[in-house]
Amino acid sequence: MRQFMSLSVLLLMLMGCAGSRHPPRVYYDLESINHIPGMIWASLMRPGDSLSREHVQMLGSFGTSAIEIASSTVLDSPLIVAWYDRDHIDHTRPFPFQILPPLDTANQKYHIRFTFYPGDSVRIQARAVAKSDCRHTIRHGATALAAFGPCVSDWGYSNTLDSVAKGLILHPWKGPMDIHGWD
Repeated sequence: MRQFMSLSVLLLMLMGCAGSRHPPRVYYDLESINHIPGMIWASLMRPGDSLSREHVQMLGSFGTSAIEIASSTVLDSPLIVAWYDRDHIDHTRPFPFQILPPLDTANQKYHIRFTFYPGDSVRIQARAVAKSDCRHTIRHGATALAAFGPCVSDWGYSNTLDSVAKGLILHPWKGPMDIHGWD
């Protein structure tokens, strides 16, 4: 009887360990496009004083565009998009979390595009895409940083699908390379 109880306790412990699940990781492709003359420095931050804000995720320092591929930083409210232009003027806008569509974390990731314009404005767009969807990453060249998966470059750290961009292999997708209505 003691052996039966010991075995039962052991089985319950094993089932408890096997049944525990970690929350699924959410991945973001954070694309930034600059229409402001000169370089900008952009990031996602917590609200507050510009000298003591908590930095959450770098978007990049760039003249035309940048992309952070498969970032798994936890983005939670409240956040702001903060950027400095060549005149070192601090610009901020709230990050509207309600624009994030529902996500199947096992198969999808977020593609979030930040488009910066002169006159202190940023346009923020978001969509859920397949984790293997790399179409929006190709045009960014060496400004891209990749964390994992199918959107890692031939060299492992910069532009996605370098061989496609160089014309060494055929493009795997049909249709437009970008999202209709996003530009």
